[in-house]
Amino acid sequence: MAIYTPLKQVSTINTFIGAFPGALPPLIGWTAARGMIEWPGVALFAILFVWQFPHFMAIGWMYREDYARAGVRITPTLGDTRYAARSTVIQALFYATLMVGVSLWPFALGTTGDAYAAAAVCLSLGYLWCTIRFSRIGFGRAAPSGELADASTPSGRVPARDLLHASIIICRCCWLP
Repeated sequence: MAIYTPLKQVSTINTFIGAFPGALPPLIGWTAARGMIEWPGVALFAILFVWQFPHFMAIGWMYREDYARAGVRITPTLGDTRYAARSTVIQALFYATLMVGVSLWPFALGTTGDAYAAAAVCLSLGYLWCTIRFSRIGFGRAAPSGELADASTPSGRVPARDLLHASIIICRCCWLP
């Protein structure tokens, strides 16, 4: 927190830095229960770490004007709106793509069974699909004409809201054994 909080006013790297403490609770819990750091706990950390980026990019896009007024530097608040939209989308897509493989790590470690693997694949692919829909804010029909999807209009708010809802669902379901 000593690094993350002051960085909010300085650099967009605060999102990446903040993802570490944000993903630590399951690793801390696993370690406390087992008495040592083990790979399944690290896998839970990785799932939560990767999940946060598309989730936060959707929130950041929806409320970018509020973040900008508060002086919080996040990718969606960058000065060049076209660059901000595209950078937001690229980051969200990168991490949503990673989520497909990372969500299967507990299965690969033998911590979970086939039902978890099937749910993880379906949910992470759904998460990726929602992120692809979200990508139209920077690369969709409106992007070539110079007009980006505005978060205050349905064309900008719906994909961000859908991604936000999907991120909440996948987060909850990935914790099921």
